[in-house]
Amino acid sequence: MGVGQQCSATCTKGSHWETFPLSRRHVGPDPLQHGQSFVFFVPSAQAPRSYLTALLVLCIFPKTCGMRVAVDSKPNILLIMADDLGIGDIGCYGNDTIRTPNIDRLAKEGVKLTQHIAAAPLCTPSRAAFLTGRYPIRSGMASSNGYRALQWNAGSGGLPVNETTFAKVLHQQGYTTGLIGKWHQGMNCEALNDHCHHPSNHGFDYFYGMPFTLLNNCQKNKPPELDAALQAKLWLYTQIIALAVLTVIIGKLTSLISASWKIVACFALAGSLFFTSWYSSYGFVQYWNCILMRNYDITEQPMKLERTTPLVLKEAVSFIERNKHGPFLLFVSFLHVHTPLFTTEKFLGKSRHGLYGDNVEEMDWLVGKILDAIEKEDLKNNTFTYFASDHGGQLEAQEGKTQLGGWNGIYKGGKGMGGWEGGIRVPGILRWPGVLPADTVIDEPTSLMDIYPTVAHLGGGIVPQDRVVDGRNLMPLLQGKVQQSEHEFMFHYCGSYLHAVRWHQKDSGALWKAHYVTPIFHPEGAGACYGRGICPCFGEGVTHHDPPLLFDLSRDPSEAKPLSPGTEPLFDTVISRIARAVQEHRQTLTPVPQQLSLYNIMWKPWLQPCCGTFPFCWCDKEGDSAHPALNWLAILLVSCLQTYASSASKPNILLMMADDLGLGDVGCYGNDTLRTPNIDQLAKEGVKLTQHIAAAPLCTPSRAAFLTGRYPIRSGMGSSTRQRVLYWIGGSGGLPQNETTFARILQQQGYTTALIGKWHQGMNCESHSDHCRHPLNHGFDYFYGMPLTLLNECQVRENRCLNSSVQAKYSLYSQIIALTVLTLLIGKLTGFFLVKWKAIICFALCGFLFFISWFSSYGFVKYWNCILMRNHDISEQPMKLETATSNILKEAVSFIERNKQGPFLLFVSFLHVHIPLFTTEKFLGKSKHGLYGDNVEEMDYMVGKILDAIDRAGLKNNTFTYFTSDHGGHLEAQKQNAQLGGWNGIYKGGKGMGGWEGGIRVPGIFRWPGVLPADTIIDEPTSLMDIYPTVAHLAAGIIPQDRVIDGRNLMPLLQGKVQHSEHEFMFHYCGLYLHAVRWHQKNSGALWKAHYTTPIFQPEGAGGCYIRGLCNCFGEDVTHHDPPLLFDLSSDPAEIKPLSPATEPLFDTVMSRIERAVQEHHRTLTPVPQQLSEYNNMWKPWLQPCCGTFPFCWCDKEDDSDQEIL
Repeated sequence: MGVGQQCSATCTKGSHWETFPLSRRHVGPDPLQHGQSFVFFVPSAQAPRSYLTALLVLCIFPKTCGMRVAVDSKPNILLIMADDLGIGDIGCYGNDTIRTPNIDRLAKEGVKLTQHIAAAPLCTPSRAAFLTGRYPIRSGMASSNGYRALQWNAGSGGLPVNETTFAKVLHQQGYTTGLIGKWHQGMNCEALNDHCHHPSNHGFDYFYGMPFTLLNNCQKNKPPELDAALQAKLWLYTQIIALAVLTVIIGKLTSLISASWKIVACFALAGSLFFTSWYSSYGFVQYWNCILMRNYDITEQPMKLERTTPLVLKEAVSFIERNKHGPFLLFVSFLHVHTPLFTTEKFLGKSRHGLYGDNVEEMDWLVGKILDAIEKEDLKNNTFTYFASDHGGQLEAQEGKTQLGGWNGIYKGGKGMGGWEGGIRVPGILRWPGVLPADTVIDEPTSLMDIYPTVAHLGGGIVPQDRVVDGRNLMPLLQGKVQQSEHEFMFHYCGSYLHAVRWHQKDSGALWKAHYVTPIFHPEGAGACYGRGICPCFGEGVTHHDPPLLFDLSRDPSEAKPLSPGTEPLFDTVISRIARAVQEHRQTLTPVPQQLSLYNIMWKPWLQPCCGTFPFCWCDKEGDSAHPALNWLAILLVSCLQTYASSASKPNILLMMADDLGLGDVGCYGNDTLRTPNIDQLAKEGVKLTQHIAAAPLCTPSRAAFLTGRYPIRSGMGSSTRQRVLYWIGGSGGLPQNETTFARILQQQGYTTALIGKWHQGMNCESHSDHCRHPLNHGFDYFYGMPLTLLNECQVRENRCLNSSVQAKYSLYSQIIALTVLTLLIGKLTGFFLVKWKAIICFALCGFLFFISWFSSYGFVKYWNCILMRNHDISEQPMKLETATSNILKEAVSFIERNKQGPFLLFVSFLHVHIPLFTTEKFLGKSKHGLYGDNVEEMDYMVGKILDAIDRAGLKNNTFTYFTSDHGGHLEAQKQNAQLGGWNGIYKGGKGMGGWEGGIRVPGIFRWPGVLPADTIIDEPTSLMDIYPTVAHLAAGIIPQDRVIDGRNLMPLLQGKVQHSEHEFMFHYCGLYLHAVRWHQKNSGALWKAHYTTPIFQPEGAGGCYIRGLCNCFGEDVTHHDPPLLFDLSSDPAEIKPLSPATEPLFDTVMSRIERAVQEHHRTLTPVPQQLSEYNNMWKPWLQPCCGTFPFCWCDKEDDSDQEIL
């Protein structure tokens, strides 16, 4: 865990700093760019590697990279999306009969895109792509069946919880985020109150609107829209069954049919059950799907369409007024212009195009009112405004001969058609006065997915680095800094089927489009699928083209004249290039669960949001006319059921982690001199693991793996430098925002989550207040503790710990410079040196700046790193060690008492037993092992007090409790002759050593009375990463499906339902370097371990790197083994006797199998940004949390009056 004492502070090899001027392309103020120069970190082959130069530049020019730019450059963001609007329905896109003055004005004042493309021709997948910047097939929001959109509020499919929306990115950057209107991305996963797909779980602070979408079923006297053909069939089958039953009864009564009454009754019952099975869903669509919600609460069920429009408008305007001091993100997702086209009286019959035209003109009026609210609050010049539709108009929407769908202009096809332009080419209008040019038209291919990286960029956010993001930042194109779109290829899917591909051949200006599959129109040549209602994606309803239909959209945007080898000389070249692009694209796809599978989209009563007592779901909180008795009964019943279900199925979860504790320091693991009665009792009452393995031998990467269930290398938390942990709270590295911790999963399942103690996973990204890596941004509702880790610098009169060798060098250089200046000064005064005063002053000034450049950070480590925080607020700077232990214990006990109604997750991350081993007076000198032993025994006492609080609250039998350490003991931690580090038992090595058991084998103790057996030992390989899927399983959470999770659910093993661990191979890294691999050969019982690299001990044979203070992972400090050192841990757990081909007949077989496993493992790795790079690990003044006015950072907000708890 802690910070190594001997680590280089030089910049990454082959990197340097460069300054780039940012120029403007048009006149007017630009909040993003003021003609300043910005400093960037870029790779270079001949770059200098001076940490000091970089730090000096940053200190001298803080404004260039500092806080002000990050804060001042964030505009408000207003996104407006219509539903089913055709591109030809708007005046500025060529319609001269429907009146859309407000949308037209928006285009006049901004930029209009003429090739703005939806990622799908239906709303659920298109909106998923819009929210995530990714093709729907990547998130599982594309369907391989006939259902391409969510059908029910009570389905279990929806936008996966591990997808990162632009709302989540902006929320993490301090934006207040709101969604008003339509969602249609799912609601629940496993229970009616888990809200796993809800907007609030996807980064929106506020939601008001429909969780589903408008349907004809939402309006009385309208023909059913939801599965109309299927409903008709079900009605027919029901009538046939009823007629058959009636016939049998009449036949029985008239003796024409000889059948027993039992058979008749059974047949009648079966018919009744059949009817109930479908009518319970399709018969009440208005109640199940047509509801309004405010955040998690239902306000209307069913919704009243006559007042929905004014309510949505009122909510949008109110959000702007409440958040006018910004920055805010408001996504207004209109219910217009989807059927049933409910339009208020003011607009009925006013357009030239019937009900559809009326609805479009009402929507335009809504746009105007929202823009008026922006101008009223004087936000126009600081608001990035965007208008679009989710896809093209629905040609098949008709009622008799009346057209109820939109017009897609000159473009073929419409809603639901995978590749034809009419279904995917949509309006795209953007306005930001003074930043974007006015009255500008851009005819370049762009995508709805581009809004994701664009608004992330504007908000100062970081798009996820562990997945493909298909969108591109539009700002350079919109501002005229580039002339061409970044999109070379765009892929047009119909469900999960690729129908067409667009190639923007930039060198020639041609825009090719190849159709592999097209729908068969009904009637033939009609231009739409009128017989089906919506065109299919596969099967008999489509035509496959070989060769594909090819069009040049730059000459034929209507796709009227397909090209051929006879008419287009480049036909084969173009088709060949597109085919290669398809292959490359498919290589970027990874299998994910289908959210729109038949199971996920079917109606599930237990997932049905209900305002009342199911199935009596009815309320009207908007009109305040709900039945009080019904609501009271519903609330009482639902509350009782939820309380019972919660207590019955979801345990409280208590996780306790020590810092630098050796496996051999605990009584139940063999230590008979250190007293750890409380930890020993925990093991006696539960399960003890003897092969519990940390994913890394240092704290930052080990804890990252623990929190995410993934090897640190997957999240960028493994380092290629000698700096393998975070050094500064004022650094920019840390656990990436797109990583999903177990806290976030449990939070989404209704758990109250808290972290008490050490974090050490980073704090800020770009400003001192963005808190992008803060525990509260990673799923914890409450945080109290240290953002970094304990250091010697936190205690007065202790030796320096943080980069001590580097500090010593800098101090020496400073003394040499000072002595040189003094010598020159004396020489000048005595006449011995003929040196100009200017030269002496310049040299002295350079020396002073050199001193300031390093002493401003290393000289004040206690103030910069040794702080306590409560949530986002600093409570002590610097922290007082004499009260820290008591405060942490008090906070942990208080959290349990406050949340005893549960369910809760409490992660107690002890500061013990890391140096400087500060121990309270009660335990000083009481152990047999000096200061380290005192500290261990004090920690055990804290464990006991926390367990007492659990018992006192009556929670013992409903609490899953876990105790561990982040890695092995620190052998090199010494002060004179006193050992300050732990004992790792019989196991070789310790903290910082990549593969040796002593650095990674840790305690692992579990207790859950009545569920886990007591006094049980399991000698199977397990990992700290296993806690992630285990607690997710206990909380009924869903682990991310779009990434590799290396942990395994331990419950079957802990309960004795299986005898072997699921881990066959485990990979032991030192930073980014694979040092060793463990193979659990289940069929033979052998446990092999191969070491590819081992550290060189100093002095030789000493068992640790005592000269360096911590072993290194690469370079001259390690030995590479070829063939690798091989041990059989089942017979040689201390790794004393390496095997060879001569001593082990299976040597070659074992090594061959391990090599194959390494290759397979490497194929699962994807490149991600290094969070522990030299740049990220530098101290940056503008990122430094400060309780005061920087650099005068000091405060003490803690109440230390009650310290009786210790």
